[in-house]
Amino acid sequence: MREDTKKCIQEFQIKTFGNAKNIEKAETLVDANEVIRYIAPTNIITLSTSSLKKEKFPGIVILTNNRVIFDFQVLNNNHSEIFSVSEIRSIESSGNSLTGGHIIIHTISKDFDFLVTYKKDIIQNIQRTFDAIRATATQKPIQQTTTISEADELAKFKKLLDQGIITEEEFDAKKKQILSL
Repeated sequence: MREDTKKCIQEFQIKTFGNAKNIEKAETLVDANEVIRYIAPTNIITLSTSSLKKEKFPGIVILTNNRVIFDFQVLNNNHSEIFSVSEIRSIESSGNSLTGGHIIIHTISKDFDFLVTYKKDIIQNIQRTFDAIRATATQKPIQQTTTISEADELAKFKKLLDQGIITEEEFDAKKKQILSL
């Protein structure tokens, strides 16, 4: 079992009786560069927002610094619902001593409701953990800066010249512009 998994189990007082192997199997879905922030065996209820189809599965829920993973088994077939933390629209939590606690994750296409302990302080801690991960995911600027070297730029225009798409004069003008002549 991974160290971050052990830490989560201790921090959130997760009962793993009978689920240790399922947790270890679910851990294989987590990339080496990801950090597990929450993991627990639970019942997961999925509701498709388009078809309103509601399904309930026993499985493992994992929150990493990048993704949410629901790993469950249906009739000897393993299934996983995996989505980026940035896809989360909102998160709700509720709980009482009769029905237990619930964390509901709303995405554009589905809602995921999973059971947690009924202890209010732990429910709030789980909610804070999800909110913190979600906040850092939305704060990360998406920067895809591609720098094209002068040689690559010239090669691109030379190819256009060779294909007859641009004239020799246009190529020379671009060449002077690229080389700042």
